[in-house]
Amino acid sequence: MPKAYSYIRFSRPEQLRGDSLRRQVAKANEWAEKRGVLIDESLRDIGVSAFRGANRIKGALGRFHDLVENGDVPRGSYLIIESLDRFSRQTAREVLPDFLALINAGIVIVTLIDGQEYSAESIDKEPMGLFGSLMVIMRSHEESKTKSSRLADLWKGKRAAAKESAAVMTSRLPGWLHTVERDGKRCIAFRPAEGDRPDGREVVRRIFVEAIAGYGRRTIATRLNKEGWSTFAGGKKWHPSYILKILQSRATYGEHQSYRFDEKGKREPVGAPLPGYYPAAVTETDFVRANSSRENRAPAAGRIGHAGVANLLKGIAHCQCGGRMARVYKGQGSKGGAYLVCADASRGDCGNVRRWRLDWAEEQVLARTSRIDFAKVLAKAEDGEPRGPTPAELEATITDMTSRLARVTEMIEHGLDGMMERAVDLNRQLKQAKAERAAMKRLGARAAAEPSPEQRRVAMAALRARLAAASEEERAELRTKLAQQIRAAFQKVVFGPNEIQVAFKGVVPYGKVAVQRTKIVMIWTDHPDAMFDLATMELDPETLVNQDRTVSEFIRLSRLRRSEQIEAPLTIEDDTLLPSL
Repeated sequence: MPKAYSYIRFSRPEQLRGDSLRRQVAKANEWAEKRGVLIDESLRDIGVSAFRGANRIKGALGRFHDLVENGDVPRGSYLIIESLDRFSRQTAREVLPDFLALINAGIVIVTLIDGQEYSAESIDKEPMGLFGSLMVIMRSHEESKTKSSRLADLWKGKRAAAKESAAVMTSRLPGWLHTVERDGKRCIAFRPAEGDRPDGREVVRRIFVEAIAGYGRRTIATRLNKEGWSTFAGGKKWHPSYILKILQSRATYGEHQSYRFDEKGKREPVGAPLPGYYPAAVTETDFVRANSSRENRAPAAGRIGHAGVANLLKGIAHCQCGGRMARVYKGQGSKGGAYLVCADASRGDCGNVRRWRLDWAEEQVLARTSRIDFAKVLAKAEDGEPRGPTPAELEATITDMTSRLARVTEMIEHGLDGMMERAVDLNRQLKQAKAERAAMKRLGARAAAEPSPEQRRVAMAALRARLAAASEEERAELRTKLAQQIRAAFQKVVFGPNEIQVAFKGVVPYGKVAVQRTKIVMIWTDHPDAMFDLATMELDPETLVNQDRTVSEFIRLSRLRRSEQIEAPLTIEDDTLLPSL
């Protein structure tokens, strides 16, 4: 039995507070009551714009189209809308195919504001009615286009004023900031302290310090909640999703970027970023480091226990078959403890059945790599590796493709056949080139912010030394920091039946840009003759002697300080890689 489907749409959720919803619902119910048909009120697009067709692409109206195409809506059913501008505000050319598709499928489109009913029979009988609907659609599109243009000009003016005179564009700000009046002028400042929680700047800085140290968003949120720090928005507790939002926000180092939503509902930037718009809580270097740390931690994501990271090689330990190495616990006793085994071997899919005791494997990786010159390893990785395009070559490619795409588009507009496929291909290549350029810039920023290979090696050696002399209370934090350094320095640790290999990773200079390189080095084997390559990458003898002497002295002083409760200077500090926040 045919029934009426009431479609209700308005562009902004704020309109819920007005009369728009009540008015559209009341009119639809009044019409259905007069006609004696059952009404379905499930089709609602709240806060969905029709100017770029979002309601037809991913909204309730799009779902209604699918139901009609699939035959789930009986012929003779009604689609009730307040006016055609609720259906769409796109151009008549874009709207007409969908409009006619519904009518050809036997749907009657009813517009309440003018009492019109558009059906196959009415249009065949009175074709001018179709022209009337086209005029309404065209007028709706022009109105929306005008509003969009005016709004774009308004925000363009706001951005210009913000750039020239530091004017505040909007009161909608990140949670750690708020607006204040200073000398009669509205300014942006850090949100003040509240209860046990310090001001917004210190909260953001703490989150970044912990992220750089290797803590994940869940652990950071848990620690903030445990210490009773209140949230910015008055919520009950900190959530991992909001910690991630802070870590990914460029507003943390002061940059503002305006955005708009395209026709597919995807957010895209508008104009150039505006540096210095917000007061900076951290530096851009801190931002890059924290997010690099987060990316490095991704393969080993998970909760950190009270004793810290249980497996320093989690997420990077692999079998030579390509499978992952799983941690298994064999209980107490002389042969008990934690071991690494190939997960595929336990299922019979790999012949590498050797079990590697975890604490021994961790120590081998740390001890042997501490004697390797990371810079030498990465320098060897450059030899024979494929070279990507230079920045100049990429820019030339983008400029060339942009001009060619413009010429092809002009040919299409003049009605030249066979050019559409070429335009699509050029557009795809252009997007790929721009993505490569963006990735190159990100890698350059990361290279500038991250520690050098030598700094990374020193930090790992220092943390290893501190861990050897640490108390139980200190071990959790030290193991968390050490795991983060390991994931940042090594792409993977590969276990074979008789050997261990480490894939070093790092960013090395290539002309005026930086490139990511990896180099696999064998660090342990049952066959010592195969270790020649490792010897060529060791640190020079003087550095090794000084390192061993420094580490030994650190351990001695640390133990003495703990046993005799005296103040003793420590010669190694692992926090040299953390920013001075």
